[in-house]
Amino acid sequence: KEQRVLEHRAHECAEAEEALDNAREQVLEKTVLLEDVNKLRLTAVAEDRRRMRTTLLEEEQHEVRAELEETHAALGRAQSELEEVRERGKKVLANVIAQQEGLITRHRVQAFVRKLGAEVTGRELDELFTAQEHGTRPAPAPWKTAKY
Repeated sequence: KEQRVLEHRAHECAEAEEALDNAREQVLEKTVLLEDVNKLRLTAVAEDRRRMRTTLLEEEQHEVRAELEETHAALGRAQSELEEVRERGKKVLANVIAQQEGLITRHRVQAFVRKLGAEVTGRELDELFTAQEHGTRPAPAPWKTAKY
């Protein structure tokens, strides 16, 4: 009877050792899985940071491009305005030279202004010409304020 009890205990011991070995194997497997999960988590965190940095850089790049486009548009407008001023300056200079050389007469200017739909009195016409002759600022030109 003792022999059977000993055999039974030995058998239970072997089963317990086998169960303990299985549990150890499972713990090792779970440890490996946990390490893999931690590696993935760390990799995912780094990847998320990289993605966030990339997104921020893309947003900043978009803002800089928008500012550049605005600056480019403003530069285009400024260049257009400069061209207009240059053209106006050329016309004014040509007008001054023509007046000084007597090519533009009061009668021709008055006819031109009437043709544009504005009225010029003799006094306004005199002011235009005398200002030019004395190098002072001319009176407001009526053809510039006429409504067409």
